[in-house]
Amino acid sequence: MDIKEKLSYYKSKSSQKVTQPESHIPASIKALAKEYKAEICEPGAPYLKISRTIEINADLLSNINHPLYINLNFLDINSQNATFQMDECVFFDLETTGLMGGSGTFAFLLGFATVSNNQIKVDQYFLPDFGREYYLFKELNEFIPLYKNLISYNGKSYDFPLLKSRYIMNHIEPAFDKMVHHDLLHFARRVWKDALPACDLISIEDHVLNRHRDNDIPGWMIPQAYFDFLNTGIIHELIRIIQHNYLDLVSLAELTLVLNRISNQPEKEINLLVLNRLAGLAAQQDDIQKYDQICAAIENIAGRISPALLMDKSMLHKRINDWHMASQIWEKLTESGDYTFPALEELAKYYEHQKKDFKTALEFSSRALKALELLDQLDSYNPSHDEYMQKFNHRMKRLRSKLS
Repeated sequence: MDIKEKLSYYKSKSSQKVTQPESHIPASIKALAKEYKAEICEPGAPYLKISRTIEINADLLSNINHPLYINLNFLDINSQNATFQMDECVFFDLETTGLMGGSGTFAFLLGFATVSNNQIKVDQYFLPDFGREYYLFKELNEFIPLYKNLISYNGKSYDFPLLKSRYIMNHIEPAFDKMVHHDLLHFARRVWKDALPACDLISIEDHVLNRHRDNDIPGWMIPQAYFDFLNTGIIHELIRIIQHNYLDLVSLAELTLVLNRISNQPEKEINLLVLNRLAGLAAQQDDIQKYDQICAAIENIAGRISPALLMDKSMLHKRINDWHMASQIWEKLTESGDYTFPALEELAKYYEHQKKDFKTALEFSSRALKALELLDQLDSYNPSHDEYMQKFNHRMKRLRSKLS
């Protein structure tokens, strides 16, 4: 069936209700319904609703005063508006007939999860053939608006636009279009980009949530597995797909709790790479209290703070006009190697523009030029030093003029 035939099929199915008798429900659908004790919805054009509930991992609920009140503002560097109640959220994930999206891509398994009383309730809707979306979307339009927030993993780039386009193709207004949407992939990258081999949800499960899947179906195999089901009616691979989607949704809810803990207590992390990224986020937000707490955690684990973090700390103090602390850090960094010249430049600027002590500013500039000349003599000079040479020579001329 090519795309034109599919579109024609969808249009005909959305304009009139199928009157196929319940007795004609395929055996494969009945077998899946039996496997999961699922509800067969719209017998004339049947689709399945599979519902399951799981307790939230108790460890994720500890050490936070209000574990189901989520505040991700520290990790949400763009909008700073990521606060919500878990019981006001719908977590969603789709399994589709293609990985690239587009109007010909069809979502055959739509998974949604909600949280209540420390439990995750997962509802999965399986469409066993084309032409069933219209009735499902009508049902979803009654369910989804009961909540305020959508939460996904890479959903802003893929799942959400696809689902919206499928609604439009079925001539139904998507009730979720104006809901607040939090895509946890972006939060996860801010925390674990350098600390994990990858930031896909499976890697997060393995290294952060401590869950390891057995017999999981790889994502790239899912479209073909669904087409095989359409051709054969065999449900074995579908069971793997349904379990894959179910675990994605459970992990999405649990990951929200982990990110909430990190956002509110970043200094309690033990991975140095993660702590360094979190320190960078604190510096971007001029949150000196959080920055100092994270640096203290780094020093406690590593025994020292890297020159890069010290430089960030100095610039943070500079931005809040704490010149005394900033200058103390620059003094330390003048012997640090990579940050020697940035520190000497900041000290020269500080004494010239803040202290109006042109003589001391000149001394720091002269010190920098001598160090650059020595590196040249030792064959340790590199092209990146040219810019500093020009800067310090220019500053020396200006300072001598001021002193005269």
